Order: sequence, then C-alpha cells, then structure tokens
Amino acid sequence: MSEIGSTIREQTPLQHSERGVISTERPGDFYLSLFNLKEDDLIGQILLNLGAGGSDLQADFKTKGLKVFNIDPSYNGGNHRGIKNSTPIAGSALTLPLADNSVDISTSLWSTGYVPDKYSQLYLTEMIRVTSGKSMLYPCSVGSLAEDFLKQNNLESIFKIETPALDLKLLLANLHISQGFFGNLTRLIKNSYYVKVESDARRVAHPRRLTINSHELKKNPEWQAVTMKLIESGLTLDI
Repeated sequence: MSEIGSTIREQTPLQHSERGVISTERPGDFYLSLFNLKEDDLIGQILLNLGAGGSDLQADFKTKGLKVFNIDPSYNGGNHRGIKNSTPIAGSALTLPLADNSVDISTSLWSTGYVPDKYSQLYLTEMIRVTSGKSMLYPCSVGSLAEDFLKQNNLESIFKIETPALDLKLLLANLHISQGFFGNLTRLIKNSYYVKVESDARRVAHPRRLTINSHELKKNPEWQAVTMKLIESGLTLDI
C-alpha cells in the first residue's frame, strides 16, 4: 500500500485546457462494473478519482482501509460540498498536486471528454506518474495502428485494452443522476454502433476500457515516450 505523498505542485484552478465542467455523480457500482473491480480489491488502498465530480466512492464503499481522493477543477466553485467522505482536491488532472507513486489506484470515468486531444498525453502521463499500481480509464477508443504498436512492442500486458460488459439495469437505474451524465451515456450508446475511418487506420468507435500497469510501465526509463507513441498511434482518451 502506498502512503499519500507530499504535494509537489500547487493546487491549480480550472485551466484553459479543460473545455468545461459538469459536476456529475457516478455511483460506486459503475466503477466496479466498468473497471471490473471487486470491493475486496480496494481493501487498504489509496484511490485517486480524476474528474470525480459529485462522486463519493468512500461513502459508496465501506471497504476497510480504503482512502479516496477526488480531484476536479469544479471544486474551486464549491461543487464539492455534497461530498462527505472522499477527500476533495480542487485542481487540474493536467498538473496533479501529488507526489510520484503516492496512490495505489487511479481511475478516470467519463472525464476525458472535457480535455482537448492535444493534452491527452499530459493527462495520461500525470495519471501514471502518481500511481504505484493500476491506472484505469473509461471510455477510450483504439485504432488498429495503436493495437499493432502494443503487439509489436510486447506491451499488451501493460496497456490492457478491453470492452467491458455494460450492465443495462445499472445504467437504466441511474439515468436520473444528471444532465451531464445522461449526455455522456447517450454519446456512449450512439458511438457503439458505427465505424470511423481515419487516414489508413480503421477505428471501431465502441468504447473500451484501458487498464495500465503503472508499476511495470515505469520500470522503463522511456515510459513517457512510450505513452506518447501509443497516443500518436491512435489511442484516443474518449469516444
């Protein structure tokens, strides 16, 4: 288990790099379902939830020893007041105010749609930098060139890309959460059924889950360059 590190960057307000903020609540069941987690996986862990909005995973999970840190730029405007258990941090995911390897698990659920593509590498490398275990992101889309890059460089076990099963009962039971969540859900369902063609790479636009073994990845001193190459090859942190 990691210990939360000292702050290495000042907490930052909402920056121009984020297109806007919708403070949404995503229940813990969504995280378990879409990231293929069990509550036992979270025992004694420190979890960082990027773009957390109104989520309060520490309240949703009664897991022994779990500590959850939420980071979201909307907290500068007081949107964290409804969060009773998780620890809110007002700041940008592009400059995480946490030390290297200071959390065990990091999650990003329906958050990257507010970050322009040109900042994708920074978003992902910051997420990896602070995480000693697994970094998990949903949704993303993956081009065939990106899949080839992972295969050719034996990186498929480090950057694990999967299509999670959607729990329709869970989705339908939570359509009332917020307008922002409903917009994301509508876009997710719409994009599940068509194919985009970009240059010579045929991309299936259905949403995928990305799980990164941050510990193993960072054994490579060139891990940031590897991450950049993957994004350039056709990994998109959204749908």
